[in-house]
Amino acid sequence: MIRWKGVIALLVLAGLVFGLSLIFTDRWLENRLEELGSAAVGAKVEFEGVDFSLLDLRLRWKRLQVTDPHQTMRNLFETGGCELDLALEPLFSQKYLIEAAQVQGLRFHTPRETDGKLSEAGRNASGIDSKLVRTLRRYVEEETRQMPLFNLNQFTRKVNVDSIAALVKLQSPHKIDSLKTLADQKYRQWDQRLNQVRDEQRLQRWREQIRALDPQKFKSVLELKQGLETARRLHEEISAFKKNVETLKRDFQEDAAAIRQLPRQVPAWIEQDYRQALALARIPDVSVKNVARLLFGQRILNQIQTITGYVGQARYYAQKFQAARPAKERPPRLQGQYIHFGRVAGTPKFWIQRVELSGETAAGLQFSGHISDIVSNQRVVGKPTVIELGGRRPDGAALNFQATLNYLEDTPREALQLNLSGIPLKDEKLTDFALLPSRIARGKGFIEARIDFAGEELRSRIRFLGKALQFAEEQVPPKLHPRLLQIRRALVGAIQEVEFQAEIRKTGEQFIFHLSSNLDELVAGELKKVLTGEVQQARRKLEQKVRAEVEPRKAELERFIEQHRQRLTREIDALDQQVQQLRRQLEQQKKALEDRIKKEGKGLLDKLFK
Repeated sequence: MIRWKGVIALLVLAGLVFGLSLIFTDRWLENRLEELGSAAVGAKVEFEGVDFSLLDLRLRWKRLQVTDPHQTMRNLFETGGCELDLALEPLFSQKYLIEAAQVQGLRFHTPRETDGKLSEAGRNASGIDSKLVRTLRRYVEEETRQMPLFNLNQFTRKVNVDSIAALVKLQSPHKIDSLKTLADQKYRQWDQRLNQVRDEQRLQRWREQIRALDPQKFKSVLELKQGLETARRLHEEISAFKKNVETLKRDFQEDAAAIRQLPRQVPAWIEQDYRQALALARIPDVSVKNVARLLFGQRILNQIQTITGYVGQARYYAQKFQAARPAKERPPRLQGQYIHFGRVAGTPKFWIQRVELSGETAAGLQFSGHISDIVSNQRVVGKPTVIELGGRRPDGAALNFQATLNYLEDTPREALQLNLSGIPLKDEKLTDFALLPSRIARGKGFIEARIDFAGEELRSRIRFLGKALQFAEEQVPPKLHPRLLQIRRALVGAIQEVEFQAEIRKTGEQFIFHLSSNLDELVAGELKKVLTGEVQQARRKLEQKVRAEVEPRKAELERFIEQHRQRLTREIDALDQQVQQLRRQLEQQKKALEDRIKKEGKGLLDKLFK
């Protein structure tokens, strides 16, 4: 007997498999993946050899290229063979759950044979530019403008101090005058307020009223009681007045302290005028800070900006695929509305639970690792995206990279940590600075880097160490001055190690870039030997001329502020003392009235019982 229910179920299943196989053809799926990927990246995403098996729900491809939207002749990355295991049930809800994936042959920043640029109509994400990226770019551009530039020929040029001083338009004197005007305005306001509080007529009236409370002037107990009532009323009035004086005194002390801080701005203005004079004289500032920033600053800032761009892209896609909230309804009165409740748990639109990776860096270092929880909405699964990669080469070079992309809360957070050890530095370029060797012939490099993002804030620490360095022989720049050539030769022979530490912080509107290196003292010392004789003397004379014109004005400002502060303090203290004296006199009269009333009352009782 034929079991028709089983046969029908088998036929339905076979039809479903046949229908899905018609829909999910390899070529259709390859085109669809390329369309989705290109739309997300903003540049061409190309698959080769896509193979989708419906029976075991496995997706494979032989090669994947993802174009860098900013350099369309290079790939952000490319892969070799890849396998992904898909879950069947979510596909019916247009969701993609990939429980496991294997990616081989992963390489970064590889060249392309063709341009990966999309047409304007297909560029959806090429304009990704988050607030974090824009803000950091602005700070980096500002730091770049402040990066020290060296014209080495200036080290032998003579400086005419008198002519330079005549050209400098000092700003400090005018700014100091403006501070003096501001202080004068504030003190005038305090004079007005003090005069409003200090009412001499009222004080004199209180003095006369207190003198009139002399108990000897009252002839009866009734008059004594009336005098006592007057004393109590005066006590309330004077107490209220004393509170006003105390408030006046306290407010003035606070404001006077702020006024006394005004001259603290002057040293910075003097320094600006001095720097302006140095700029006109074209005397280079060879400080420890400048040497480090000159050698490595631009390269570090560029790397931070690049990493921030990738973080901005990650945030863009994380926000793009977040579940949209329905707009809040405002129904007419007496009519209902739909209340939308978010799902506590469920399956996101896209979720790769784990990806096993293997690949090779541009320097030939093979690595492997995994990425967990690549998901369209982390809040649905309650997990951040975690990346862990590691690798080692036979020559001892090693790599370790960890990253966490956390978008579980309203404030996005990313943490990246990179450790490279034993990296050969052969043929690496040290710097473009003419006084230092350019190419490294031999040596090992070690890098430790940590970058943390939290919303619009950034914290980064980078440490580099180059050991056992030998520099390649190269042609010396032909226009280098003989004295500078001597410095260069000394530096080439002296440098055995290169170490620098960089710290970058952005909190609120504050951007801090600190960079130090073991080359600081070495390079700065050799350069400062050139700044002898006339050049150093010129610097001192310029500074003396600037200070000679500005310091007297600064001293006059400080005297003006202090004189008026002391004057107002004396007047307020005098007013306070007058009030205290009135209170003491009033208390004496009040006590005398009370004693007289008691005495008169006792006399009346004695007469009554005689």
